[in-house]
Amino acid sequence: MKAYPIPNEKTSLYEYTKEELRSWLLAHDDKAAHAEAIYEGLYRLRVRSTDEIPGIPLRLKEKLAPFLLPRPAIATRRVSKDGTIKYLFRFLDGQAVEGVLLHYEHGHILCVSTQKGCRMGCDFCASSRLPYAGNLSADEIVGQLLAVEEKENVSIRNLVYMGIGEPLDNADEVKRSLQIFTDQHGPGIGARHISVSTCGVVPGILRMAEENWPCRLAVSLHHVDDQKRSQSMPVNRKWNLSALMQACKTYTEKTGTIILFEYALIPGVNDRPADATRLIALVKDIPCRINLIGLNPLQQGGPGTDEEAATRFRAQLQQAGLFASKRKALGQDIDGACGQLRGQFIQEETK
Repeated sequence: MKAYPIPNEKTSLYEYTKEELRSWLLAHDDKAAHAEAIYEGLYRLRVRSTDEIPGIPLRLKEKLAPFLLPRPAIATRRVSKDGTIKYLFRFLDGQAVEGVLLHYEHGHILCVSTQKGCRMGCDFCASSRLPYAGNLSADEIVGQLLAVEEKENVSIRNLVYMGIGEPLDNADEVKRSLQIFTDQHGPGIGARHISVSTCGVVPGILRMAEENWPCRLAVSLHHVDDQKRSQSMPVNRKWNLSALMQACKTYTEKTGTIILFEYALIPGVNDRPADATRLIALVKDIPCRINLIGLNPLQQGGPGTDEEAATRFRAQLQQAGLFASKRKALGQDIDGACGQLRGQFIQEETK
């Protein structure tokens, strides 16, 4: 458990899971049960100062007074013609990350970031071209939801950890944010409605399985042979496809859930019938769904997905008995690809 000092003017109350808050209350001669009232004040009533929290005694409000309740500032907000909204969140340290609010018939989905940059180096991701400035803390991850819900006056019940950063490169804080998001006295988002995406950090996948994290697992696969995947995704040089598939199989066996494999279709590179055949063989022993992604052209001039090839690819997977869907490309007119908006922000800051 993370050790916390006595709160000061730089300590956020959003940093605490409910269990950590209960421990803090006991350590400061108060009732652990007050943690529930504090959580409901923070996440249900959305109080902006600790003295507004109802249901706790005055002495406790005084103890909590030094805590901050910070939320990231929305520095930029862009609305696409398809309804997608892209945000640039700015934190107290001046760093910025992105988030995206997607609108579907079944409700809103918020894509959150987990790091201030990314160390994975995937060549198709705009985030990898930008400086890495550290991990986000749990309260900075949770704050993205709070900021968007307040700005848009909506209730968000679906989350994907698919923004800037590799979630399993920041596993401790990501796990803590999941505990906050799913807490029944907090935001109360169901574990089935949260997906954490990884590019293939095998120890992190095994940790998720062992600790039964309250979420679903998504794996950015994108290639079906080690040579191409290692060229495009350096993580594969450390944990190759064989190790990744074994970890995924272990995950499904331990958790009893399926995995979502994400596969970005790159024209002439991984979208041919032979690639589909290899993908079918690769995942045949793993309970899964395949999400085919239309590549969003990078501002630098990267290619977009060949839609005819995508249709053929999906049909081949379905004929083999796999559940395969094609993700609709959203937000292309507002720099919807991960990292594009942050890149513009960094360029402006360094002028």
